[in-house]
Amino acid sequence: MLAFTVNDTKSFMNLLLKGDTFDAFSFRQGELTTFASFLIEGKRNMDFYTAEEQEAGLS
Repeated sequence: MLAFTVNDTKSFMNLLLKGDTFDAFSFRQGELTTFASFLIEGKRNMDFYTAEEQEAGLS
């Protein structure tokens, strides 16, 4: 596991959320703390997919 401290938060978040800079990386978990705390986990919500999508291997 690697942990980083980001000094230029605005630029980093723009690249992470809007750009394709980090597309080659596997993002499994992240935590953002601003006025609220946000936890991003790399788990799929299987209830989101229809039965047809699950059978097609999209799950």
